[in-house]
Formats: sequence, structure tokens, C-alpha cells
Amino acid sequence: MNSILNQFCIFFFESVKAGGWPPLIVFIIHVIASKIFDAYNHFPALDIPMHFIGGMVICYLFWKSFTTSYADIFLGKHTKISLFLFLVAATGTTTVLWEFSEWLNDTYFNGDAQVSVRDTMGDMFLGLSGGFVVSSYAAIKHKSNI
Repeated sequence: MNSILNQFCIFFFESVKAGGWPPLIVFIIHVIASKIFDAYNHFPALDIPMHFIGGMVICYLFWKSFTTSYADIFLGKHTKISLFLFLVAATGTTTVLWEFSEWLNDTYFNGDAQVSVRDTMGDMFLGLSGGFVVSSYAAIKHKSNI
């Protein structure tokens, strides 16, 4: 059991090292734009590229997790199609969790991120669209190991 935990920790940290910087940078830009400059209230359209780019960088993180030395242990062998489907599913799940965190913030901490259901659905569509672009690119570039 300890060996599996050690392998998972190595896999996790290698994944973050390989692909974690772009999401971190986008998140820092989001926090600065939101909390320091109140940019989303001054420029509501900024929300559009941020969700699209957010989907791209999260998908990139998941894609890079496939390049780690322990990827086959935790993610199994994969084809172009399985890589594409995994990346879309992982990006979609992250998109939903992000919107859920916005809802929690709005509900319990008096936030104002979710303007309407239409806005939330648009945000999820943009995040998934960004992830779809990276997923497609990753599947095209992937060399199957099966």
C-alpha cells in the first residue's frame, strides 16, 4: 500500500511539474484581475477569453499527466481516442467543479460571479471548448503505446 501511495505522489508531482504552470499563471491573472482591478465588473467580456483559456490550460495539465513516468500505472495504456475522451471528460469535470465553486462563493460568501444560468452555461461551454481544442491537438500528436 505504501508503495502505491509513493508512486501516486510521484505521479501527482510529476504531473504538476510537467503541466501545472499554465493553470497556475491563468489563476493568478484571474485573481489579480478580479480582486485587485475589479476587471470583470469593468470589462464583463473579459470573462469569455478567461473561461476559454482556463479550459485550455486545465486540459493541458491533464494532457501532461499522460507524459509522466507513472502515467501507465494510474491511467492505463491509451489510444488517441481514449486520450481525447479522457481529456474532454477531465476538462468537463473541472469546468463543472469551477462553476460549482463560484456558486458556493456566491451563496455563502456574498460573491457575484454567477450572473445568471445563461452566463454559467456559457462559461461551461467556453471552458469545454478550450479543452476540446487542446484535446484534439493532443490526440493528433499522441503516439499510441498500445
